[in-house]
Amino acid sequence: VFHHPRHLAQAMDEARRGIRKLNMDFIGTQLARMKLRNGLDSSEVGRYLGSIDFLFQDLLTSYTDGKKAENIHDMLTSAGELLSMLLFGVIER
Repeated sequence: VFHHPRHLAQAMDEARRGIRKLNMDFIGTQLARMKLRNGLDSSEVGRYLGSIDFLFQDLLTSYTDGKKAENIHDMLTSAGELLSMLLFGVIER
């Protein structure tokens, strides 16, 4: 397992800050259009989706057993499968 050098951690976080803000802004606009499950509010769901966003690339790599997608269709298919399970679960109530 590779980790970034500690002395670069702050610089890397700053570099990612802009894209995270864009992603959270996008999530916020989408939340305004969603019908949320009873008992959840948009700030909770926003934090949840932001957490998924933060971890999604690593989750996708693990889900695909580290295999790189050969084309955009394969990547979107795998991402859609994973996102569906993350958002809607895997066990029927």
